[in-house]
Amino acid sequence: PELDVPSIGAEYYMTNLHKWAFTPPAATLFYAKNPRMSTAKIKGEIHHPIVSWGWGQGMKEEALWAGTRDYTPMLCAPVALKYLKDWRSPDEKEQTVQAHNHFRVVAAALMLSEAWGTEIAQPVETMTSMAMVQLPHELEVNDKPGEPGGGIRDILRCRYGVEAAIGNFGKETGNFVRLSHAVYNAPSDFERLRDAVLEITATANDA
Repeated sequence: PELDVPSIGAEYYMTNLHKWAFTPPAATLFYAKNPRMSTAKIKGEIHHPIVSWGWGQGMKEEALWAGTRDYTPMLCAPVALKYLKDWRSPDEKEQTVQAHNHFRVVAAALMLSEAWGTEIAQPVETMTSMAMVQLPHELEVNDKPGEPGGGIRDILRCRYGVEAAIGNFGKETGNFVRLSHAVYNAPSDFERLRDAVLEITATANDA
């Protein structure tokens, strides 16, 4: 579905365009429900953390020229957003980005959970382009959620050329991999993850 930020009702909305909108890092979208956020010059309003041109003229002006940063990501944003809007899957379905990513990530999650004999952490209807799948019960995982270094994640990256977010969420919750599908992913990417995890698990059990 199309993103309609005002309908959410949030006071503030922030998202990075380089993750899903194909801009170079780091271009960020920041929305404020209160128009004073972008126009007021009253002392005490929220300010941009980098002091530069436009200071005291409201968040919109203060964010325009923040020091000497490279503005290439922001200049790329209009073209990237148009690409995101116009893109259609190359198959006969001609799905939008959102529909395509949802369809593919659901298929990948179901395939992995069946191969590993585990469960998906969420109902299929709640998935957008991301999903959490439980790793094999026999696999020892010491990776901390949100920390990319060490453990199974390093083994996947260095030995198999697979980048995946791995996390041990404790004995009661279990170990999970976070899947993230974008238009450049193919089913073979998730098949490589499947086979790599099965091989790591088998090797550890044979040791």
